Amino acid sequence: MNDEETLRQAELRHVENATHWAGIIDRAESEARAVSPPRPCDYKRWTEAIARACGKDAVWLGSYWIIFGNNAEGLMAYTAMVARPVWPEEHQHLVEFSLRFLEADVMLFRSGYAKKNLLQRSRQARLSDDHKARLRQLVRRTLLQGTGMDEFREYCRMAVKLSPLGFEGELKEWAAQAYLTTEIPGIELIKIITQLDEKACERWVTRTRNRGARYYAVRSDLSLPLVKVADLPVENKLWRSAWLMLQHLRRCGVIAEEAE
Repeated sequence: MNDEETLRQAELRHVENATHWAGIIDRAESEARAVSPPRPCDYKRWTEAIARACGKDAVWLGSYWIIFGNNAEGLMAYTAMVARPVWPEEHQHLVEFSLRFLEADVMLFRSGYAKKNLLQRSRQARLSDDHKARLRQLVRRTLLQGTGMDEFREYCRMAVKLSPLGFEGELKEWAAQAYLTTEIPGIELIKIITQLDEKACERWVTRTRNRGARYYAVRSDLSLPLVKVADLPVENKLWRSAWLMLQHLRRCGVIAEEAE
């Protein structure tokens, strides 16, 4: 272990560091959410809310305040440190901080990258029943509200560890309604296309050759004909995410394949 990692491990063992920044998130969350919905990558509302929350706690003298400042940059510096492997043996306070960061859905520069890594660390950690229950809620929220693809993949992996999720019935119901395109990774869509009747398969090949595969989608249960991607319902974002997560759970043997 080099000197830098030794110092990092020492910082991670300080429970008060995690408690401080989790408290800052608690105070900033309601104010940040009260602002009108932001534009993509709009960090202003969280930056300002954290600055005001930190101003109420100016007496804290942790080393990361001295180095990085008691502000949004300081929060992200601490988060980046927590998001790296490996955690100390006693790490329940780090799990708690990670969950608060994920639950608040903090939006700052590189926060998406941090969330992905916090999910990785949490998946490898010792989780209490309360932690697992909160993570199940986060998995469900991710399906309903959406997230970045890298972060979504980590939620799929987390879902395997948390199984049973408690909403498998809803997951299957959503997945059955999904419209899929050839942008879906893997071979599942190829299997679906080969099950189309001859006329439908011919339409698929002709239309995708002329316009590109991304212009058309097919229902995952083959119950409806081809649909233009531009005409897909808004709910398909939820349905498609549910289908992807369900496929991952089945590949991992968590949910059994249904008999045809």
